[in-house]
Amino acid sequence: QHDKEAEKQQQAEEQQAKADERLIIELKQRDQEVKTHERAHASIGGSATGAPSYTYEVGPDGKKYAVSGEVSVDLSSVPGDPKATIAKMQKIHAAALAPANPSVQDTRIAASAAQKILDAQSELLSQNNDIALSKAESPVSNNRHFKEEQEVSQASLEFDQLINQTI
Repeated sequence: QHDKEAEKQQQAEEQQAKADERLIIELKQRDQEVKTHERAHASIGGSATGAPSYTYEVGPDGKKYAVSGEVSVDLSSVPGDPKATIAKMQKIHAAALAPANPSVQDTRIAASAAQKILDAQSELLSQNNDIALSKAESPVSNNRHFKEEQEVSQASLEFDQLINQTI
């Protein structure tokens, strides 16, 4: 009788050890996935993102494993500088979609950044139109007028390049 109880106890302990081993393997995999995912955001985002922070779970082996994480992001526009806003939001957009499997939150951040890019492009286009209008209305010599047209044309070309980069 005592031998049967001891055998049952040993089987239960072996089953628990196997379950613990499987859980540790799962936790290690999750830890690696979470850290890789968050590092992808942070490395691409640079100064527009913060350092990764993690939520940990203690495994049966007493070690801590990351089970979730996040990287803060600054989605504010650069006041008065649509070109800088576009560059910043392009970086945030790329950072949000950097992991192999972006989360729903990641795609929301990417969509917000894309919207801010469009807003900044509209602001830049409006600024360029205002410059072109003010130059067309001011009395200038032909030579100076030609030079200003070239500047407006260059600004328009730069704007087109920014749009193509974001598309």
